[in-house]
Amino acid sequence: MAALLRAALEPLWGARLPFFTFYPAVMLSAWCSGFRAGVLATLVSTLVIDFLWLEKVFDLTSSRDAGELVAVALFVIVGVGISGAAESAHRYRRRLEATAAAERRLLQERMALLECTNQGLFGVDREGRCTFINRACAEMLGWRTDEVLGHDMHGLLHPRRRDGRPYPREECAIVRAVELGASAVVTDEFVCRRDGTSFAAEYAAQPLVVDGRIVGSIVALSDLTQRRSTEAEIGRLLDAERAARADAEAANRAKDEFLAVLSHELRTPLTAMLGWIALLRPGRLPADRTRYALDVIERNARMQAQLINDLLDVSRIVAGKMELDRLSVDLAGVVLRVVESVQREAEAKHIRVTTAVDPAAGPVLGDATRLEQVIGNIMANAIKFTPSEGVIEVALDRHRGRARLRVTDSGPGIAPDVLPHVFERFRQAESSSRRRHEGLGLGLAIVRHLVETHGGTVRAENGADGGAIFTVELPLLAVRPRATEPAPGAEPAAAPVRLDGLSVLLVEDHADSRETIALTLESSGAEVTAVPAVADALAVLRVRSVDLLVSDLGMPGADGFDLIRRVRWQENRGGRPRLPAIALTAYASAEDRERALAAGYDAHVAKPVDVDELGTVVTRLALRTRV
Repeated sequence: MAALLRAALEPLWGARLPFFTFYPAVMLSAWCSGFRAGVLATLVSTLVIDFLWLEKVFDLTSSRDAGELVAVALFVIVGVGISGAAESAHRYRRRLEATAAAERRLLQERMALLECTNQGLFGVDREGRCTFINRACAEMLGWRTDEVLGHDMHGLLHPRRRDGRPYPREECAIVRAVELGASAVVTDEFVCRRDGTSFAAEYAAQPLVVDGRIVGSIVALSDLTQRRSTEAEIGRLLDAERAARADAEAANRAKDEFLAVLSHELRTPLTAMLGWIALLRPGRLPADRTRYALDVIERNARMQAQLINDLLDVSRIVAGKMELDRLSVDLAGVVLRVVESVQREAEAKHIRVTTAVDPAAGPVLGDATRLEQVIGNIMANAIKFTPSEGVIEVALDRHRGRARLRVTDSGPGIAPDVLPHVFERFRQAESSSRRRHEGLGLGLAIVRHLVETHGGTVRAENGADGGAIFTVELPLLAVRPRATEPAPGAEPAAAPVRLDGLSVLLVEDHADSRETIALTLESSGAEVTAVPAVADALAVLRVRSVDLLVSDLGMPGADGFDLIRRVRWQENRGGRPRLPAIALTAYASAEDRERALAAGYDAHVAKPVDVDELGTVVTRLALRTRV
């Protein structure tokens, strides 16, 4: 194209300036295709010019015009220079593009990092207008990014104070960071959202300096709502943990105090019993003192038995294994029986017990024995804390469709700090060595559980004139049952049957218990063979037959369950008649009784063995044997 253009201009210029149109061709080739293309274009242009206009291609003889050679050489030098300049320009442009691309990537990475962070960030210029805001900050404020850019951030964030007064611009930390060139931190600020609501926030403004000149500031904004909620929750949990730890420590102290009281309550009766036994052993006490000593020993033994029964009841309550034999119970009769049973103890302290029992209070559905225990524990508590010459009032009536029992004493009442805990286990008003009243403090805890198990309620309060008032309310039965006549042929409790001629095999590993039970049965006329182990009992049964088997359950080696299983197996194998058997055990729960009966025993008597109870059970089985 350069040659054609030069040929077209030849009529105007003649042979002069043959290289003029070829300079742009070399420049364009070098710019578009690089240094090599420019050099190649220079060489080709030289050949074309030499062939068409100089007509002496490659002729370097002396006849050649020196001016033409200089012109060609200059053209080549200029062409190579143009190509080199174009290559340098290309390299500089590529470096600029690479630098710009790297800066763009770095900027994109930084922007992406700012967008991904949960920290609210925005930038402002010297006039406080928003130049950048990330997504977290925009969402925090309720704005879209394009709605915030270019707007005054002071007016958007806090147009007013908490009390509604205007917020001066010169007091804004964002503005001060730009004007003073120093970072500013605000730890508690009132910040507004787009919808007009506000939240507590903190922010830090850092001046943005470019080439030594402040061009704006970068602000980090944080919402304190979640943090303060978390701090409040942590504080609540810490308070709950401290309260729980205090309760646990109080419970541990109460248990320690309870164990100390338990040790005292168990050792005190033992001291009395062992002391009187030591006095009885020489046999020099007069008859009246001997009877008194036996009364003391019996009273303290029964006291220990009651303590053990209370502990067992608490154990059943904790394990959830206390069972009730629910029947229709005449609550008025139960109340009168309990009052009659504690009358002697009340008279010993010169306490007057008055009753106001409504016979029409109605029957309740429950366990008569456990209801007697409830009323007995409340009465025992009233007698314990009522001073001499005091009064205890017992009232039973109907109240709002329920049977209501109220026991009021004339004692000192219940201390206000003890009243909320009066029905709790291991809690006593007095637990030190100076306490004035005996007991483990378990009776009222048992009362509450038994009453609630019967579907009722119990509460304690102080009377207006002093003294304590315990109120028990129980649901009534819908239908009052008819009175039942005694079963025909029933034996009265006061007419014991002699055991003359009855052969009894007693198995008991504890020597003193074995001797005591044997003497009790022999005093009724029975012939007793007492052995200490299961092997001895089986040896006796192989030699001769007996009418009744009385065996302890807990024994070393083979126990009472092994014995009864062996006896029943021999009976089934040899076709022998069934041998009546009574189980003796210190495990006195309903589950232990059912286990003993399921193993093959006909009756179950708990230790410590009550002589009257054992005599009643032996008499019943003896009557069955003789029939």
